[in-house]
Amino acid sequence: MKNVFQSPRFAFGLVWALTAALFFWGWSQPFFAARQRARPAPPQKNLSSAPAVVPISPQDLFAKIRAPGAKLSVVNIWATWCEPCRREMPVFVELRATGDARVILVSGDDPAEEIAVKKFLAEQKVDFETYRIGGNVGAFMKELNPGWSGALPATFLYKADGRLHSFFLGEVSSEKLRRKIAGALGGAPETP
Repeated sequence: MKNVFQSPRFAFGLVWALTAALFFWGWSQPFFAARQRARPAPPQKNLSSAPAVVPISPQDLFAKIRAPGAKLSVVNIWATWCEPCRREMPVFVELRATGDARVILVSGDDPAEEIAVKKFLAEQKVDFETYRIGGNVGAFMKELNPGWSGALPATFLYKADGRLHSFFLGEVSSEKLRRKIAGALGGAPETP
């Protein structure tokens, strides 16, 4: 029995099909390129109200935590793709407005997602400088808390001297965050 793939008829058909495909592809490129150019760009929301999103290292983060002016810093690591992070963002915006603690937001998004990050921050009315993890993500996590798996959202409460008071994973409510802050400022032991 003859192998159909080795027949001259199959080879001729294959060469003809490839030639036709390349010919069509070559001639169709200007047509598709013109259609692509004719498409209007998607509307961009005005991102001028969005805060700067600056890469930050663990060392720079700890310098901000230790900076004078706050007895307590609340660091929230979040990402635009994380639904619990998105839901809890108003809690941190509200906390920042009260002035009860320094709020430091750090995005875990990829640097290429900066427009999405800024768009989300503008929608949430975040009007203060925010950060994104700079450098090696694993090293960043280890510096903040060696026991942190990298799960998001993650919230850290640091005393003014840079000591970690508490760390918790998952979406945080306004009430839970207020309890944690009161415990940290009052020196009371942490309650779940």
